[in-house]
Amino acid sequence: MMAISKNNHFNVLSLFDGMGCLGISLTDLGYKDFSYYSSEVNKHAMKISAKLNKNSIQLGNIKKWKEWDIDWGSIDLVGAGSPCQGFSFAGKKLAFNDPRSKLFFVFVDILNHIKSLNPNVIFLLENVKMKSEHEDVITGYCGMPPIRIDSKLVSAQSRKRLYWTNIANESDGILGDNVYCAIPQPKDRGVVIRDILETGKVHRKYYLSEKMLKNLNIKVISAPSITNSLIPHEPEEGLFSDSILTPKRTEYGKAIRKEYESKSIKEKRKNISQLEPRSDGKSNTLTTVQKDNLVIQINSSIDSGGKQPYQHDRIYDINGISPCLNTDIRSPAILIPEATKKGYVQVNPGQCFDGEHPDSKTRRGRLMDKKSNCLMANETRFLHFTNDYRVRRLTPRECGRLQTIPEKVLDDMLNCGVSDTQLYKMFGNGWNVETIKHILSYITQYELLS
Repeated sequence: MMAISKNNHFNVLSLFDGMGCLGISLTDLGYKDFSYYSSEVNKHAMKISAKLNKNSIQLGNIKKWKEWDIDWGSIDLVGAGSPCQGFSFAGKKLAFNDPRSKLFFVFVDILNHIKSLNPNVIFLLENVKMKSEHEDVITGYCGMPPIRIDSKLVSAQSRKRLYWTNIANESDGILGDNVYCAIPQPKDRGVVIRDILETGKVHRKYYLSEKMLKNLNIKVISAPSITNSLIPHEPEEGLFSDSILTPKRTEYGKAIRKEYESKSIKEKRKNISQLEPRSDGKSNTLTTVQKDNLVIQINSSIDSGGKQPYQHDRIYDINGISPCLNTDIRSPAILIPEATKKGYVQVNPGQCFDGEHPDSKTRRGRLMDKKSNCLMANETRFLHFTNDYRVRRLTPRECGRLQTIPEKVLDDMLNCGVSDTQLYKMFGNGWNVETIKHILSYITQYELLS
């Protein structure tokens, strides 16, 4: 018994609608003739959804659902992405004690009301990966367990989500009372981050300022000529890599040592000592004042068998100009602190990384080599270390591509007059369109269980 088809008009109710990803998914699948009832409270998301879903009827706050002027029995499809903050492992994990996550029970009330009038209504509920006891509660209300899909299979973003739906349900067991969803996992399309990066010029506003780079706690190693203020500086404690630098006096420094230590003359430290790599791989003896045992990366030289002259073994950060490009010197890399055994991850030109919570002591997986981390509902700090050695945040278009929003739809979204900040928030809150399309594509292949 089919509730919707591409040939007949049907009615959709999208709860916690956000930017209207349910409508985007249906339209991209070829469904054209449907009315779209949207419940959302964010004015920016409402503006986007209304533009993208031409037959949108906006209802407002879900808490006031009993006041909505709807023919409830005519609703054929209900979609909901109830707030996940209470269940997310990135949040406080208050579960149903979080007032936002309690809104799940409002969804249940609405769904049960529609079912009493239209038993064949299709529903789709999405939420984050959560503790099994909380998942079991939702499963109990929905009547079947969720399917687990990681959107990395169809996009360049790792996004593990749970989907409860009565699409493609089957039953087994002696009494036929074991209901499960028969929708298979999507095929891996092999999409990676480089596939979503903009190829033309990116507006300068997305490149990070020196102040912002400092706040990210980034260390830069190696030394070609670069274009946005990655420069040599006085070496600092706490850099990581392959070799040990220790201070040694210059001949000039040895000659004036007594006068310098008695403070009878003033001299810059760089003139009396220089950092040189030790050949034995050991550090100098640690003392309460010694802060010059620095771990850095030695740039491997083909001509010198990996042993370069001192001027190439430098540390770089964001305060000046680098030395000239040398053909046998490696491209610069940046070191991002993370909670691993090494304590950092190396990011090379062309790669992306997660710059969220730069001072976190527990953050891991910052390098986004092939797949991005999961977009969150805030202004993204997913960053791209460009091939011209600059750091920029992913643009709204790139974040939209991570959520597999069709390019023409992205054009409309980016021309709606909504700020980048709000767009980033919507992308983080939104659904991955290709994942939703995969689930909805099985509507025409199965009948609903009554």
